[in-house]
Amino acid sequence: MADEIVLRPSVAASVPFPLRWARGFWAFVVTMFRYKPLGFAGFVIVVVLMFTAIFADFIAPYEYNDTNRHDQFAPPSLKHPIGADHLGRDLFSRIVHGSRISVSIGFGAVAGAMCIAISLGLLTGYYGGWLDKIIQRFVDGWMTFPGIVIALAMVAIAGPGLWPLIIILGLLFGIRGSRVVRGQVLAVMARPHIEVARSVGVSDLRLMAVHVFPNVLPLVIILATIEIPLAITIEASLSFLGFGIPPPAPSWGRMLSAEARQHMLMAPWLGIAPGLALSLTIFGWNMFGDALRDLLDPAMRGSLGER
Repeated sequence: MADEIVLRPSVAASVPFPLRWARGFWAFVVTMFRYKPLGFAGFVIVVVLMFTAIFADFIAPYEYNDTNRHDQFAPPSLKHPIGADHLGRDLFSRIVHGSRISVSIGFGAVAGAMCIAISLGLLTGYYGGWLDKIIQRFVDGWMTFPGIVIALAMVAIAGPGLWPLIIILGLLFGIRGSRVVRGQVLAVMARPHIEVARSVGVSDLRLMAVHVFPNVLPLVIILATIEIPLAITIEASLSFLGFGIPPPAPSWGRMLSAEARQHMLMAPWLGIAPGLALSLTIFGWNMFGDALRDLLDPAMRGSLGER
């Protein structure tokens, strides 16, 4: 038994990192399946969405902008699984290609937002003083305006498009998220091991990178999963109002605005298909984000986190 105990650490250390990461990932998925079934359902929806966005060119039977006047308002059939629109374009192909826009907006905007939130949150939470006061007063003023209003104003200045929208939403969520990151940094800075590290002469950069940031990372991951559906919702809202992704790109929000509003009574699938795709996407990300929060949040470790 003693030999067994001595050998265990060396055996664990000899396992390659990719294999250890894969084991940890699948253990996490199994835990979510057992204790968070809605979260696991959201995880499946997210995986399907990602797969659809990556392989949209192979999944879609037609190009998203191929028109056929003989198929105008065609009902769901074998040729068009969920029908065709007023120009004879296959609705299923447009929904599939629209998932690529939603994934690009969600991940692109939130990646930029997390970089901004981490940078501002670490700087203001770690150094404090006049830097913290100046930046936080700016954040206070920024948070007084609704997000959709700020996005509308910035899109009106920068113009519509995929990259302007990613940058705008990244700024919108990054500045707001810095307040959450700052709060976590302040909580970490109050722990005793931070004072010990400072007393032995650890530099500020190393202290933030080694001792503060790893303790903030779980919160950043949770925040990202919460903000991805918000970014997709705001993009759909802007596209619905005519300020988002310009045509002929198949944005789900624009599909709900243009074709669906004009021809909903004649062809109800024009509104049902993009609305259902958007609803399932938001539902999946929200359920997955909630489950991720419960599994990663240190405050939950007394109940579910220990499992």
